[in-house]
Amino acid sequence: MKNSIKENDHVGILFSHRYEFYILINSIWLIGAIPIPLNTKNNIDEINYQIHKADIDFIIVDDNFSNMIFLKPKIIFSKNEFEEGNFNNDKLQYNYPIFNLNKTALILFTSGSTSKPKAVVHSFINLFNHVSSVEKEFKLSQNDKWLASLPFYHIGGLMILIRAMLAGSSVIFPKSLKHEDIKESLNNSPTLTSFVSTSMKRFLEENYTLPKTLRYIFLGGGPIENDLTIKCTSKNYSIVKVYGSTETCSMVTALIPTEKNYDSVGKPIDASTIIKINKYEEKNFGEILVKSNSLFTEYYNDEKYTSEKIINGFYKTGDIGFMDENGYLFILNRREDIIISGGENVSRIEVENALSQIPQIKDVYVFGLKDETWGQIVTAAIVGDNISQDEIKSKLREKLAAYKIPKKYFFIDKLPKNELGKVIKNELLKKLNLSVD
Repeated sequence: MKNSIKENDHVGILFSHRYEFYILINSIWLIGAIPIPLNTKNNIDEINYQIHKADIDFIIVDDNFSNMIFLKPKIIFSKNEFEEGNFNNDKLQYNYPIFNLNKTALILFTSGSTSKPKAVVHSFINLFNHVSSVEKEFKLSQNDKWLASLPFYHIGGLMILIRAMLAGSSVIFPKSLKHEDIKESLNNSPTLTSFVSTSMKRFLEENYTLPKTLRYIFLGGGPIENDLTIKCTSKNYSIVKVYGSTETCSMVTALIPTEKNYDSVGKPIDASTIIKINKYEEKNFGEILVKSNSLFTEYYNDEKYTSEKIINGFYKTGDIGFMDENGYLFILNRREDIIISGGENVSRIEVENALSQIPQIKDVYVFGLKDETWGQIVTAAIVGDNISQDEIKSKLREKLAAYKIPKKYFFIDKLPKNELGKVIKNELLKKLNLSVD
């Protein structure tokens, strides 16, 4: 497909977790085209939805996806093409345009754990500003070795590559993102990496000793239980709790290991980042608003939703929290984590935490189910052993008000989750034969 990709084209990348991804995304930038990493776990309908949503012109795939049929032309890069002397220059057009920091650098889809993924647009200046703030706070250098421990189609994984590139650091690419392959890669003495709580829990369960070369382990991707933070600290894991999203170009706050506010996600990592709390009436908490020089530009082709989410330069995160007198940010809930049942607000996180303390329960997800009488009823999907609904209710009465105790229970073998450990709600609802909103 000679000279198929040109400046300003939207180029989807459906590629395995390999170093060749790094080469491809830089090649696309050199051409002046816009890379759009796609989730390799998605099915063909989900991929084609994103192709249509982001106006993708071409999709680059590796051998693992070469037989899939897409809405747009695909370009196949076999593994041996990246070997010395085998790269086919005809597939990419090399008349480099003038580089512009304000140009769109990439479009990245949100994880879509509760609704359709949104196409988030970032400019090069966004990426540069983010890396500059992290570099200053955590002293990134050419001597660092990043472990590429998260998927590149999520902002947390992609920014590992970009931080390494701009700081001149090395990158360690594991064979895959499977737990055992990650552990094998840790033998290469990385100095920096990012994990989600699921990974850290497995390390703790295995009593695994992480390499002493790790200066920082950035821990994010969703709510992090205090118990996990305390256990990691007691094991001398050099964790840094972080808070951010695709829209904020990953982390905007960090709690460094020497600080003891386990409940907190820390302070802004850069002086240019402003966090405000849009407080509810007569409350000291409210929606978290973020203004930052690494904030996303827009949601692609969605001016209405962009204008709803960015107000006077502040991004409305949808998360609920507060800041203490010392400037530490605390996350209470995500707005989507509130269940309104019979006029009472119920935090599904609070209910999940109570359920998680029952030894027989291995995993749990709490959500609101529509109900004619109550509006919503608190519902729990439970992975557990030898425990009945009545036993669960009895134990919860010791911890929760009656209106917070789930009225409906589903016992299942496994919760569907994405790579960040977040439950994919729509898939769960389908599995439970419940209607998807």
